[in-house]
Amino acid sequence: MQNKPTIAVIGGTGDLGSGLARLWAAAGFSIILGSRAKERAQAKAQELTAQTAGIVRGEDNRGAAQAGDVVVLCVPYSNHDATLEEIKPAMDGKILVDAVVPLVPPKVSVVQLPGAGSPAAVAQRVGVV
Repeated sequence: MQNKPTIAVIGGTGDLGSGLARLWAAAGFSIILGSRAKERAQAKAQELTAQTAGIVRGEDNRGAAQAGDVVVLCVPYSNHDATLEEIKPAMDGKILVDAVVPLVPPKVSVVQLPGAGSPAAVAQRVGVV
């Protein structure tokens, strides 16, 4: 039997991040939720553990990225670049799944590709991937 990787979900307290974490925990993956506030990640982790009987714990963003084998980025677009810089020291040799979509108010229902390119292109330039 193959060991499953530990998945770090950065932005794991938001709707997308916690939804993905819930499904992966239910499927038997170990999950680490990352948040700017470790306490908020820990509270959400307790909630998800109770819902799924999975292994979910909470950390700050860098701690979660450090502990995960695969890192999934699910933060608001406005926090994307700063979060990449925050987790960059923990990303050496890891897989990054960047689920950030450039939705900019007031039309958050329309993707507005910035001049810098897609969030994944920014992650490459920052050197996270």
